Formats: sequence, C-alpha cells, structure tokens
Amino acid sequence: MSKKKLLINCVSNLRSLKVAWLEIKKNPYSYGVDGVTIKDFEDSLNERLKMIKMKLKAGNYHFNKLRLHLIPKGNGDFREIKISSIQDRIVQRSIFNATVQNFNQIYKIKNSVSFAFMPNGGVEKAIKTVQKYRKSNYRYCCKTDIIHFFNTINKQILLEQVLRALPDNSIDGLIREIIFNDIDSLSKSDYKNKLKKDYIPDNINGIAQGDILSPLFSNIYLSSFDAFMISKNYKMVRYADDIMIVAKHEDTAKQAFIDASEFLSGIGLKLYKLGDVRSKEKHSVIGPLQDKTFLGITFRSDKVYIASESYNNIAKSIEEVIRQNRKKNISFFETVTKISEKISGWCSAYSFVTIERNKLIALDKKLEQYVDELLNYNNLKKTDQNISILNILGIPGFLNQLDKS
Repeated sequence: MSKKKLLINCVSNLRSLKVAWLEIKKNPYSYGVDGVTIKDFEDSLNERLKMIKMKLKAGNYHFNKLRLHLIPKGNGDFREIKISSIQDRIVQRSIFNATVQNFNQIYKIKNSVSFAFMPNGGVEKAIKTVQKYRKSNYRYCCKTDIIHFFNTINKQILLEQVLRALPDNSIDGLIREIIFNDIDSLSKSDYKNKLKKDYIPDNINGIAQGDILSPLFSNIYLSSFDAFMISKNYKMVRYADDIMIVAKHEDTAKQAFIDASEFLSGIGLKLYKLGDVRSKEKHSVIGPLQDKTFLGITFRSDKVYIASESYNNIAKSIEEVIRQNRKKNISFFETVTKISEKISGWCSAYSFVTIERNKLIALDKKLEQYVDELLNYNNLKKTDQNISILNILGIPGFLNQLDKS
C-alpha cells in the first residue's frame, strides 16, 4: 500500500484535524486532566493542531489519562463518565471519521436492529420501529438491558475486532492506547472520596463511557449479537445496551430472551434476570407491550407518551445545573444557556409523542420555581412581574415547544 493511503496520513492530515476540531468544539463545557478548555485550545488553535499532526506523523503521539466525572443517578449510585483532553478528542474524532466506513463494511454496524450512535438512528426511529411491529400484531415483548455494558466489554476481544477491520496497521498503537487507557491519580482520589472505596483498575474489561470512540466500539462489539438475532428472525430494537424484542406470542418473547442471554454470555456480557414488574430492583420483563416503558417512552392505547421517569430526569438535570452555579462552577450566563440547551434537547427528543398538557404545565411551573431561585441566588430579580421569567431570560418552556396544537 502506498504511503499516502496509510490511515495515519488520513488521521494526521491538517484538514482532517480541523474537521474533527469543529465537531468536538460543539461541547464547550468539558475539559480533560490537563485543564485545557475549548477556549484555551482555540486561542492557539493552529499551533496546537500542527503539534498534534507532527506527533502523529512521527509516531510519538500519546493520549493523556482520563478525567473521571461522577454523575449522581438519584439512587445513591454514580454514573462514571471518563473525559479525554481536548487534543485527544480531536485525534479520536479524526480516527472515527477515517475508519467508520471500514467498520460498517466489515461488521454491518448500520443494520435494521441497532439505533444508538448511528447517523440515521435515534430514539424516535427506535420507537417508531416498535410501533410498526405493534401495528402488525406484535403485542408481547421482552424488555431487557445489558448489566454494566461499557464496563464489561472485554478489551482484548474488542481490540482484535477493531484491528481486524483496519486496512493497515499504522494506527494500531493509537487504538490500543485508547482501549486500554484509564483515569488519572486525582480522579482516583475523587472516586474514593465520593464512593468511599478504592478505585481498582481493570485491564481486562471496560471501555471509557464518554470517549468519542466508545459508542462506535460498543456497536462493533455487539455487531455479532445483532447478526445472530436477525438470523433467528427476532424483531429486536437495540439502543446501545437497552433492548426491546417484540413478538406475537409470549412464548416467543421468552425464547428470544433465553437465546439472547446465551449468546451474550459467550462474549462476557449478561442481561438482567427476569423479575416481577413490582420489583424495585432492576430486572428484565416479559409480557404485553401495553404500558411498558422503553427509552423514556411509554406504550399506551396504540400511542406513545413521555414516561414519568423522563419528566423526573429532566427536572433533576436542571436542578444539577443550578447546583453547579451555586457551587461557583459555572456563571449565571452559562447556567441559563445550559438550561435552555437541556430543555431544547429534551423537547426535540420527544417531539413525536402524544403530549399530556397537564404534565407539561406542571413541569413549566417547576422550571419557573428553579429559575426564580437562580435569580435570587445571583441577586437578580424580575423588573416586570407580568412577564414570565422564562421569557425574560429566553428560556424555552416545555409546553410551548411540544404543543403543536
């Protein structure tokens, strides 16, 4: 293969790095262990990109350790998000852009059952696919998900899968570093302080949830599972580790769960055990599709509605943004911007559902209370009591965005 066709030349190309930069700068709030922010990076953009290119071409580019960000789940537990530095994200994005077609060609990650992290996927398409089956009399389901999915992916199996699909070995070292990378020492201390236990590195299982390439890697890892379920003619909708299998008969749904469990165990993954609907512990469910919730959507009377948990989650998410403002982590302006972005994103995700006006009105009232508290904390107040706080600050209301009537 000629030198100009090597993957490393595609990845290190200055134009490729600039394209990658434009994609990752859309998230201006996160930073890695080096503390360099999007603004810092942009202030010396050309010099930084040239340095990345030089190191990649010389074969001595190495990734920083990951910064751990613990997000409270609400049940006392935390979701572990591992964040790369800005420059590492640019390299990862460039790798993604240069390789994604290869992976799809080899592993068929763009298929009829996988909807997460795909260009033409998303929650709406996943739910509409379930609805399509539902209208064809698929009225039973198996609703399940993979236990600790990202943390139980076998690193060596994944590495072999990824390297097998690459046309040359020029970025093998970079791929290996990404897959086997771990958090820095400060993050380990933070982990111990918040979770009250030592962080134990796992060199066998787990990829970084939050990394640019992890969603792609997760779909590669499950590509054989997708192919297996398609070959068995099961009507499955998979959104990352969340799985819905629909069937015309309950026995078929039960057999699908058994087959899925056996296949996944062969690659080191487990599904939650079957449990009673009334159980508070997380479990898999088999039964009528009616009133089941999947991806924050509840199926009811041949229509789909926003699930109660989704209302609670967005409210908690906004509360967390305001809490960050109180801790002086983000400014008032950033707080308002983040709240607006969260609301717009949430409403966009659920724009296709049947709305329940009373629930959206209640959510807007709660939002006004939150923003009122935010104003008071920042020693600000409304000048016109007849105008909504949300209108003054340009924060979109939930009902206003979702009510198309």
